[in-house]
Amino acid sequence: MVRSIGSRVRAWVGAAAVPVLGLGAGCSLEVPVLTACEAADGVQPVCGFQNPEDLAALPGGNWLAVSQMPGLGSAHGVSGKLTAWRPLDDRRHPLFPSEVTGENTAAESERGWGDPSCDQPPDVSLFAPHGIDTVTLKSGQNLLAVVNHGGREAVELFEFDWAADGPRVQWRGCVVLPPEIWPNDVALLQNGELIVSNMISGISGVGAIVGGVQMLLGFDTGYVLAWKPETGWEEIEGTRGSAPNGVAITPDGKELYFAEWGRERLVRVLLDAEDSSRRRTVDLPHHPDNLSWTRDGQLLAAGQVGDLSQLLACGQVEDGTCAVAFSVVRIDPSTMRTEVILDHPGTATGGVSSALVVGDELFVGTFNGDRVGRAPYAP
Repeated sequence: MVRSIGSRVRAWVGAAAVPVLGLGAGCSLEVPVLTACEAADGVQPVCGFQNPEDLAALPGGNWLAVSQMPGLGSAHGVSGKLTAWRPLDDRRHPLFPSEVTGENTAAESERGWGDPSCDQPPDVSLFAPHGIDTVTLKSGQNLLAVVNHGGREAVELFEFDWAADGPRVQWRGCVVLPPEIWPNDVALLQNGELIVSNMISGISGVGAIVGGVQMLLGFDTGYVLAWKPETGWEEIEGTRGSAPNGVAITPDGKELYFAEWGRERLVRVLLDAEDSSRRRTVDLPHHPDNLSWTRDGQLLAAGQVGDLSQLLACGQVEDGTCAVAFSVVRIDPSTMRTEVILDHPGTATGGVSSALVVGDELFVGTFNGDRVGRAPYAP
């Protein structure tokens, strides 16, 4: 068990429970496993994915970007990938690596995003995508940011556009995280600035062991950082928490939200406030993972329901999907009122880590499994 944390926590890029999963890798725990790809309890699974941990809508609303992480079980050692998926006809199109970008090259003259010292694209054989986000910059360019654990702890920056056969991306730069930072999710501003959650400080050896225990006990393990080209990385005041996970920020850059996985709550931080109103929390009925915005400005928080022993056991699932129950909660940012819009026992998909509304459908991803779930969305 000690070895599993020290040597594997970098390679295991699961969602909320990555360091926790490391604690359970050598233990014999039981969790239900889904292998059949059948609808149940209002959710239709779409199978054939590789740990689709995070989802992001591409402009136009027809395609989704899917962050497919390296495997925890039998797929351990297999590199991750970014895939574009069109739910209308289940068409899947490789983004990175692909037949075009797989050669791992980037034209220097076409760079210009991120830290100038990051002058090489990620190694496709090690690529390990985690949280993702998209934004259209003020310049009109479409930016896709990806948390990458493979070869370096960094936010990789891609520009995406459209070709005859579907969306495509080209690497434009990156920003490497400071030492001993384990990033989980990323949020983008239109000016190119980044917001990243540091889930756990200390990602190897004793640091990982201590951080994993602190997470289990609900102690503070990390914080949220901001990156600006002029100043680099800085911790955002008021964001210390137990396993900070998903992050979201309002378009004006004034309100930051992050999921505190270890304490089962959502935290709002008003970035331009100096008094006690700066920080506010609301309890959630799950371990919240990634966050996303709906078209009407509501927040969605997806997360796992159940005790930590079940989440530990997810690290042992080699085929199918970890059948841990989940829920999706909608939050009104103006009042911080919550509403459970999907409460699922894990019979069609499980271990859900993200939720995204596109049109009149709700899509959910998972940190350890072979499927994306879809359900009607009727606010």
